[in-house]
Amino acid sequence: MCDLHDSSAKDIEIVTDMAREYVLHYGFEPELGFISYKNVRSESSNALMEESMRKVTKRCFQHTCELVKTHIDVIHN
Repeated sequence: MCDLHDSSAKDIEIVTDMAREYVLHYGFEPELGFISYKNVRSESSNALMEESMRKVTKRCFQHTCELVKTHIDVIHN
């Protein structure tokens, strides 16, 4: 149901940018704390930030898949 295709590339790019802002600019990832990391460039910080971005996008993807499954009848009508 929630498969990714070649046409998903732009969507993935947009989601990645949104996750980056969510984590780095707004500081909304609990593991990193409510701190803006927009100008932080250390190797260890980058790895932690990338992992946080992966977690955010994974949670959002799973939530979106659940919404689609729950409301599939509405989508097809």
